[in-house]
Amino acid sequence: MTDRPSAIRLFAPEHPALARTVRGKLEKRRAELAAQVADGFANDWANYRERVGAIKGIDEAIQFCIEIENNLNGD
Repeated sequence: MTDRPSAIRLFAPEHPALARTVRGKLEKRRAELAAQVADGFANDWANYRERVGAIKGIDEAIQFCIEIENNLNGD
């Protein structure tokens, strides 16, 4: 992990709708990947781990979006 701030953290405060828009797209992609894992699309263990790792990364990005949204709303 780097010490550089993410693009979401850099630009979302300037564009309040960005965090919400990005979060929606991330949630859609996460649902797609979760359905693939549940339906057994992974053809081997490495592919399964890659998909689950992507889901974990998306979950972290969604949490960043939620943080930004809360900060913008004063929560």
